[in-house]
Amino acid sequence: MIYNTSPQSVGGVGGHTFMEMFFFSVETMSTIGYGQKFPSSGFGNLVVTLEALVGILFGAVVTGITFTKFSSMGDSVM
Repeated sequence: MIYNTSPQSVGGVGGHTFMEMFFFSVETMSTIGYGQKFPSSGFGNLVVTLEALVGILFGAVVTGITFTKFSSMGDSVM
């Protein structure tokens, strides 16, 4: 949705539809790679950078919470 505010922010797409921008976000957050799509402006690069950082931080938080839950379960068994 943020990518649609600046139509030239993502290059290599036929039209700037919601689905194309959504899948570009999925590729950014999952680090799959861009393929034919790429950020093509300063605004696009900024959004990609923020989205990648949020994705990495979200993954780290979920991993930490999961580890904490599993390690506290082991303490209650003993």
